[in-house]
Amino acid sequence: MKKDQGILMRHHSHYSLEIPQHPIHARSCGFGNKDRRYIDPVPILQLYKIHHDGTKEKSSFRYDHLVVHCDLYADDKDEPRNVVYLSSTPSGGGARHKSISNNSTILSLPSQQVMKCLVGTSISNAYELMTPSGEKGVFFIFDDLSIRIEGQYRLKFQLIDVSLTFPMMILDTIYSKPFKVYSPKQFPGVCETTELSRCFASQGQKIAIRNSKEKEKGEKRLRYNTRIDISSVIHPPSSP
Repeated sequence: MKKDQGILMRHHSHYSLEIPQHPIHARSCGFGNKDRRYIDPVPILQLYKIHHDGTKEKSSFRYDHLVVHCDLYADDKDEPRNVVYLSSTPSGGGARHKSISNNSTILSLPSQQVMKCLVGTSISNAYELMTPSGEKGVFFIFDDLSIRIEGQYRLKFQLIDVSLTFPMMILDTIYSKPFKVYSPKQFPGVCETTELSRCFASQGQKIAIRNSKEKEKGEKRLRYNTRIDISSVIHPPSSP
């Protein structure tokens, strides 16, 4: 009885998620695993503990029993998009794909291969990190997510208490802003690394950093090489 009372008292505390860094776009990775491109920028969530008077606490509270699970949803309705099925065309034209809801019946499709559309690590532990402004906070970072097929999507995040095996306790749910997944040929390129991503990477988080200075050097080197090629055409070397 005392144990049950302790669980009830602990869950009387309310937790809330916010998304300081939403995904903007991504490049589809197809159905292989050799050329995965991550959702850009890295989705980052912040956890708050809500007290009875409505005030929010950013850190210095227990969070080791909390994780966030991520799932893929449609951009305009509350419908899962994390399952696709593959089939071959009758004329041998190769594989075809179609996204389906998790609620769809797949038992009637024995000839098709069912795959997940969201690839990577879909669960994040909590990390206490320092923000660029110098404040401590508790964050969940999803730095290993890719999407197989192009389309318009949202990410659904659920805060879960893993200390209870049954029933599963979902403490909060939040959706990202809609974003577009492009085909490899149409992808406009990765965004400049955000200040928040750079700050967390400097604290040991595995976030890929794009160095703008190295990109500028590469562009200058390309322009320099182009000038050399043009001059060689204008003034070709004399024949022996």
